[in-house]
Amino acid sequence: ARVDCATFGPHSPDGKPHAQTIRDLEQHLEHRPLYTPWRFLGRYTAIGRLAATGCSWIYRAQDEHRKGQYVAVKVMRPSTESAISRIMAANETAIMRHVGYPFTPTLIQAGRVENSANGEELPFLVCEYVRGRSFPSCIRHQDRSEKRGVSAAIRHIVLAAESLQALRKVIPGYVHRDLKPQNLIVRGGHKREMAVLLDHALACWDGSPEMPVGGTPVHMPPEAAMARVVGRAAPRDPSQDLFALGTILFELVTDRITCGLGACSQQQHVFLAHARGDVFVRSMRGLAAASFPPATLELLNGLLEVR
Repeated sequence: ARVDCATFGPHSPDGKPHAQTIRDLEQHLEHRPLYTPWRFLGRYTAIGRLAATGCSWIYRAQDEHRKGQYVAVKVMRPSTESAISRIMAANETAIMRHVGYPFTPTLIQAGRVENSANGEELPFLVCEYVRGRSFPSCIRHQDRSEKRGVSAAIRHIVLAAESLQALRKVIPGYVHRDLKPQNLIVRGGHKREMAVLLDHALACWDGSPEMPVGGTPVHMPPEAAMARVVGRAAPRDPSQDLFALGTILFELVTDRITCGLGACSQQQHVFLAHARGDVFVRSMRGLAAASFPPATLELLNGLLEVR
């Protein structure tokens, strides 16, 4: 679907007209909360921003065609290079269309919307708003003791691994390439829990187009970080996701930023932590050795194996 304009509701609480473009909406959100509904594509009423990533904005909205059901609306940022932006949106759309519930959000709509500020077409998609609990909140609120916290962390890592395996059965060669706690949501009751994988924009699979290295540096294996530094194409090895699961396990158990380099920016993580391929891993293993039970430490070491 191609929409000529992203138009929002008529007036704000102070009587001034609402912004007429996505860019204006973002400028509005920089200065104050979203007090009033914003209309999007004539169907969705945005009621708040869920996230602002380096490549996209994500809103929580209500779908009038579905009796006010909550949905997530994702719009690629104008600053993202147009060719890469289209590939990222197409990746995520394809994966949700082929997989869907229960391992990814259900796709509702996808297309491009014209930003009337400059005529640029921005890819967008609308999907199910996943109701669930983030990985860190599951550990923090349900498991107070150290022993139970470690057990819960391992259980959630297993849930994520099972979801990854399910996607690889449907999409041969699938690699997420941006696993982190924010992209993993647990839904269902305790006896029927499952991990929902979010944000597949950087994913690859057999036959997918090449992309520059992206992702979150603190969850990136050394080989991917070095490919980013030297400008090579992003690796396609599924061990990237296993490494990311290791970093997530480390964070869940220790409540520390991966590698203990929390004061550094993400870009500094890439250059500092990966100056030598195993510096990143040795740092995590050293910190974990003092607090992880032996069996959990063995699991962590296996996930963090440098390949």
